[in-house]
Amino acid sequence: MAFATAAVVFVGLLVTASVAVSVVSNEALRPVRLTGPAVRRWSGFVLVAVGAWFVLLAVIPSPILGS
Repeated sequence: MAFATAAVVFVGLLVTASVAVSVVSNEALRPVRLTGPAVRRWSGFVLVAVGAWFVLLAVIPSPILGS
């Protein structure tokens, strides 16, 4: 049931995003295009932080979050 719900939500978000992008004018999308490099840079930082967190969880003998 959880997988089906997640799949429906994901498909709904994809359809909504694709319809929104096709309807919105070029002038409205210009600020979004200008933020592309910043998004890529910050997503790299987030990936490094998540990777460091996983390495930290693998190294520490007892779980941080509890059992």
